[in-house]
Amino acid sequence: MNREYTKMRHDLGKKNVVNGHSKWGQNFRSFAVITLFILGIVLGIALISAAFLSFPFEVSVNIFTWKTTGDVILTALWGISGVVAIWTLFGSFSKIKRGWIQHILLLYNQTVFVATLIPLFVLGAPATVFGVQRVIDNTYLFYYLTAAFLSAGFLCTLFAIQDAIEKSNWWVFIASIPYIMTGWMVSREYGAYNHFVKSEAFRFDEVVPKLKEQGVTALVWNETWFHLFAILLLILVLLLGGILVAITWKKTASWRQGKEKV
Repeated sequence: MNREYTKMRHDLGKKNVVNGHSKWGQNFRSFAVITLFILGIVLGIALISAAFLSFPFEVSVNIFTWKTTGDVILTALWGISGVVAIWTLFGSFSKIKRGWIQHILLLYNQTVFVATLIPLFVLGAPATVFGVQRVIDNTYLFYYLTAAFLSAGFLCTLFAIQDAIEKSNWWVFIASIPYIMTGWMVSREYGAYNHFVKSEAFRFDEVVPKLKEQGVTALVWNETWFHLFAILLLILVLLLGGILVAITWKKTASWRQGKEKV
């Protein structure tokens, strides 16, 4: 009896040691994949940034005129940001298991992307009194609808990640961060725009000639529109990184887990 008991304890101890080494090896391999991927992302961003900074292209005040190479690049990236988000949500990449952070970014991206479509309806408005008034009305509509879209997008996000919220209420706070920051920006810039348009210094007989002289439309006053473009480009980088992380994590699953030892 004592011999059997001693042998059983020896076998269990040996198995625990083997399992401990196996677990340590899996953790190390996972850490190695994450570290190498982070270094790759940092290096990739650095190389892309250096390439953009060294590339001699100009950007027009209205990038949708496509007068320069920079206009074409930025509008292409703007369109890609919307396509990538839709494709990731409903296309072939939807088969890849996404983290909650990526899900939040996807819905936030679509909220911002839809908001950027509103000023396109007055993109060709001429630098006349009538054209300027059209742009002003459209810009007010842009601010109101952007606030509505942000509210709706936040509610949709909470609905989409309700499984995560059931595990921890902190996900409500995490999901609200991009919407709170964007809402604060929209509110602040709406106040500045409203003050500018309704100030006594704003006169159509003065601003119209200046717009004609500069060859631009009154859309240049809508700073929020351009800021949303910048947000979309940032989200695009994060979304592509998230897709690469998901693919890499899936491809390295067998190597990270190692062979099962008994």
